[in-house]
Amino acid sequence: MSVRLALAATLVLGAIVSPVQAATLDRRLRVFFDCGRAISDPDFFRRELTFVDFVREPAVADVHILAAEQRTGSSGRQVTLTFIGMGVMSGNASSLDQAFESQAPEDHVRRKLLRLVRIGLASYMAKVSSDLEFDVDYDSESRPPVLADPWDSWVFRVELEGRAEGESRRHSRGIGTELTAARITEDWKFNIELQGKRRWDRYQLQDRSVRDDRSEYRSSTELIRSLGDHWSWGGVAFAGSSTYENRQLEYGGGPGLEYSVFPYGQSTYRRLGFAYVPTISQTRYIEETVYFKEREVLLRHSLQAFLAFIQPWGDASLRVEGGALLRDLRKHHVRVEGELSIRLTRGLSLTFDMQIGRTQDQLNLARDDATDEEVLLRRKELGTDYQYETDIGLRYTFGSIFNNVVNPRLKHFN
Repeated sequence: MSVRLALAATLVLGAIVSPVQAATLDRRLRVFFDCGRAISDPDFFRRELTFVDFVREPAVADVHILAAEQRTGSSGRQVTLTFIGMGVMSGNASSLDQAFESQAPEDHVRRKLLRLVRIGLASYMAKVSSDLEFDVDYDSESRPPVLADPWDSWVFRVELEGRAEGESRRHSRGIGTELTAARITEDWKFNIELQGKRRWDRYQLQDRSVRDDRSEYRSSTELIRSLGDHWSWGGVAFAGSSTYENRQLEYGGGPGLEYSVFPYGQSTYRRLGFAYVPTISQTRYIEETVYFKEREVLLRHSLQAFLAFIQPWGDASLRVEGGALLRDLRKHHVRVEGELSIRLTRGLSLTFDMQIGRTQDQLNLARDDATDEEVLLRRKELGTDYQYETDIGLRYTFGSIFNNVVNPRLKHFN
């Protein structure tokens, strides 16, 4: 598809733009571009879309462009642009999608999205002035043919990393690796993940040196089947070890069932659902636990509820997860994680992050008390009844409502 924006050409909107009454604004269209994490270079759009005014607040905009993304089965991403009319443009809304492969160059991505923005703004621009016209052409000859996929939707990723840092009295070294294989289609989702980390730390105190060596290895496999727009079921298998968690070897698995209140096709902007996952696992511990166990088999089950919204007023997400032993419900845990960002009024936003948990199922704790060194260096998991972390803030911006100029000079000076 080719899009030509001609500010003094013939109006050929066809089926793309429905007929509207011209509501002459006698000024340029004001656009609030709410790109979030979906677009990495918003300055590019300000440079290219010189026929509109970009503003800092949706309250003064004629069009609110909301950008969101979600991962595709090939480890690429699909970006959805929703155009929402504000004020005199109210009642005019639409959305456009564009999928990108995982290795798509960034310039290719932003130019494809630029075309979508131009098409999405066409109907709003038609209301600005009766003298403002467009030309939109579709070239069917230029569409590339659909090619067979030699990888049959399989995507593989290999990551290797090493790190080293130090001072005269502290040295730290580490290595890590991650291997993943995934095949995701509309009906099936299959993931395999392998992770490994090793770390060596040395501290020189006044009278002695302290060593801290730790390792962690994890693997997981999940197979999920779609059961329509609202249901999914599947299974998971896992194995791993962790010196920090006192686990020499742990392995197990179980089934899972999920219900989504909203259709999965709406997951870009809103999600509300519930999942139930029972598992069985066998664990061999490095040290004898506080319950005098060197190894044991555990039957657990967990219930999860999740909620997420990305809307013009802001975005919010909430996840609640609770789990317990089947043989003893007193051994349980509950975790709540939430993020919230609300535009309260023009220029003023409220942000809130929260993680709260109640823990009554730390069956893996070593029987021997941790030394002061182990506590300070966090070499062992410690017994606790709860964990929490919260952040709350207000952000206020004032001044000019326009945000058109891009000036990258000495961008990294400080």
